[in-house]
Amino acid sequence: LRVFFINNNKLWFLPKTFIEKVPENNAGWVIPYPFAFWFRRRKNNKLSFHIEIGPFVNPDKRIDFMNHLISSGYEIKETSRSINSRYTKIYTTYCDISDFDDNNEVLGAITDMYSKAKDEINKYYEAVSGYNFS
Repeated sequence: LRVFFINNNKLWFLPKTFIEKVPENNAGWVIPYPFAFWFRRRKNNKLSFHIEIGPFVNPDKRIDFMNHLISSGYEIKETSRSINSRYTKIYTTYCDISDFDDNNEVLGAITDMYSKAKDEINKYYEAVSGYNFS
C-alpha cells in the first residue's frame, strides 16, 4: 500500500499491485496515477470509500480506458466518456462512525469497508491488468 495524501478528512492511496501495472500519469491530480482509492470523513458521522478514475494526460486515452471498463462489466455514464470528463467514481460505499476521535472505531471501519470491497477491487484489478496503458 502506498499513501499519497492524508489529512484529518481524507486518505488517498493505491495498493502496490495496482502501481506495478500502471505507469505514472502526472495529470495534475492528487496522485500521479490515473485512478485512486480513497477514504473520506463526511458530514453526519459518515465515512466513505471510493475507487475513482481521474484525469489522464491524454484525454483520448481516458475515453479508451473507460470503454475498456465497460467491456469489463462496468456501467459508465456517457458523460464520463466525454473528452471533458476528468473524474469518475466507479465504486462508493458509506458507513456510520459514532466517534471519529476513536481511532479503533475508525480503523475498524476502514478495514471492514476495504474487506467488503475486495470483490470489486479484484474485478477492477483484472480490468486494469487487461488494459494497455502505453
